[in-house]
Formats: sequence, C-alpha cells, structure tokens
Amino acid sequence: AIGEMPFWVSVKSDPDTGMYKKAYVTSQRDNQVVVLTGGVVSSVIAVPSGPSKSVLDSSQRYLYVACANDDSVAVIDTFSDRYLGRIPVGRPGDGFKGAMPNSLTLSANGRLLYVTLGGWNAVAVVDLRQGYVLGRIPTGWLPTSVSVSPNGKNLFIVNEKSIAGPNPGNLYYSWNTVAGASTNPTYANEYTWEMEKSGLLSLPTPDSNTLSYLTNVVDVNNNFPNENREP
Repeated sequence: AIGEMPFWVSVKSDPDTGMYKKAYVTSQRDNQVVVLTGGVVSSVIAVPSGPSKSVLDSSQRYLYVACANDDSVAVIDTFSDRYLGRIPVGRPGDGFKGAMPNSLTLSANGRLLYVTLGGWNAVAVVDLRQGYVLGRIPTGWLPTSVSVSPNGKNLFIVNEKSIAGPNPGNLYYSWNTVAGASTNPTYANEYTWEMEKSGLLSLPTPDSNTLSYLTNVVDVNNNFPNENREP
C-alpha cells in the first residue's frame, strides 16, 4: 500500500523562484512519507510508526517528522529523499511508549526542535546538534500544535481537549423522550467529544534552569517517579 492514510503535507520550494518543487505527505497507516514531484509519486520513504505532522528546516535540506507510535522524530534528507534516522523523544531507558509526538516546529535559530507530546501533555525541547531531548514543558490536555514567535521568545501551544464544557444540572440527551426530562440548550447531546473544549497556551520559552524544573513537573504529572513501584 502507498499513501493510504495521508495526514500532513510539507512543501519544498525552488530556492530561486520560490515555486513549488516537491510535496512530502505523511501516511500514518502505511508508516511512509510519500514524495510528490510534479503531481506524481517520485519516492516513498519508510519511516517509524505513525508519522504525523512534519516541518522543513530553513534550508529545506532536512525534514523532521513526528512519529506518534514510535515516540520519535524521523529525519529525512530532502536532497536524496532518504531516511537518515530517528531522534527518540521518550525517556532514556524506558521500555514503554506513550509520549505520542504529533506535531513539531523549529526555534527561530533552527537549533531547537519543539515537539508536542500528546500522550504526556507536554512539549519536548530537542537539541538538534546533539539529537537529544533537553527537557519537557507541561501543557494542557493533549497538545496537538506548537508554534514559536518570530523573535523566538514565546511559544504558542494548542491543546485539543483541555477542560470539558459545562453540563448544568447533569441534563439528559436532547433526544431523551422520558417524561419530564429536560433538554440541554447548549449542546446537541452530551457525548464526550461534544463537551470538550480546546485551549491555547502562550508562554515564554524557558531558560535552562526553568526547563529543568518544568521537566520535573511533567514527570510528576505523569506519575513517572512512582511507575516502577506500582503493579
């Protein structure tokens, strides 16, 4: 199978004209990045499981792909359209997965990669020169997008779920026909996704000391210090 679950597109442009040159399409089910040149498939690149969002660096030489099921970021050379390797974003020595990296962006100077970890409610800060996670920043519930201000001083993070919406009086479904049942005028029904509210965080990019503290907060939020003592 080729490209049967396309999810995200990163477009490489011609450096001289600025016109479209190639499109890199992540295919989640097939664990592929499909390369389109001139509207046709020119290459299919195998990557770790669950490729989601991707981002090109400023030179358009390297494509970084968040691989949600593998707890890693895949690195692709766009000059050769070749998979170069993976950057782990889980915890070193941890045999379990679940960080669920699903989106990413580069810092203003291109040295850091910010990766949303949907499963851990956090953003990983990756040093690209070392290929190593410097630390993690706590977020709201299920972050799915991260952006950096042009001056590199602020992060903007979207949380897909955040806190559920109000349910005044624990009202019945609007289609409930039980005698005397009330209907909720705010929602069509009380299905979980119907009530969820997304959220947006704005925060300064942390310095190294703050990042160290925030990493510990993420660990405590996810109960990592106690996980090996619990059945």
